[in-house]
Amino acid sequence: MPPLSPSDIKNMKNTQKIVAISLSTAPLAHLADPLVDIILVGDSLAMTLFNLSSTQCIDVPTMTRHGKAVALAASHALVIIDMPFKSYDSPQIALENAQHFLENTKAHAVKVEGGTEMTETIKILVSHDIPVCAHIGLLPQSIPPGQKFTPTGHSQKQKNQLLNDAIAVENAGAFAVVLEAIVEPLAKEISQTLSIPTIGIGASPQCDGQVIVAEDILGFSTKDTPRFVKQYAQIHAHISHAFSQYAKEVRNLSFPEPKHCYYEPKKKETS
Repeated sequence: MPPLSPSDIKNMKNTQKIVAISLSTAPLAHLADPLVDIILVGDSLAMTLFNLSSTQCIDVPTMTRHGKAVALAASHALVIIDMPFKSYDSPQIALENAQHFLENTKAHAVKVEGGTEMTETIKILVSHDIPVCAHIGLLPQSIPPGQKFTPTGHSQKQKNQLLNDAIAVENAGAFAVVLEAIVEPLAKEISQTLSIPTIGIGASPQCDGQVIVAEDILGFSTKDTPRFVKQYAQIHAHISHAFSQYAKEVRNLSFPEPKHCYYEPKKKETS
């Protein structure tokens, strides 16, 4: 069967919850692909994979390499790749980079951050048959390194702006929109207002779907995680134990054993 399409995702609204996951490596993509509807190759890999301080630190070549690795590993889920910081500063720059991503990674869609200010960019991409997932609310690419992430939608002005943003990106042609760190009940109201699916991250359980970063789900980090994260495993403990055992066995000479080594074949005896 072909992978899910943007139209398939749109048709899930009001019929079934959309499961999305953000990841950036082929091994994780192989595991997640049969279980989820959307795989987002998120620019959060700047922090989760490269130990950088902000999503502003990642570039087009890096997103291309990881997007290709994930897309090659996935056969069921819709693969969306984040347009990184500065890669869509104008509609024309966005078009060139989005075409590059889809041609070179074989991902199915791109994601851009921003609301009303992104409508012309979304329209141009969609007019060139590039599916776009929008992203409103907390916009990580707009937050300088070291500055704390905070939820949005508290004031009436913010609420009005977010509603306008949501309607604007839908009207521009986005097939879905990520709502990040938007307070209740505003995220619920946005979901009920739009005819395209909303994917929540730190937003309402009434969103049409949810997305979390894979490394957060797995508990790779021992650092404090955002409030909206639920850890389903503590993989860091298992990895630490495995590395510790490996180091111990190398030092006490119990690894490698003969079964881990290669030997010359025994010569046949001649009579």
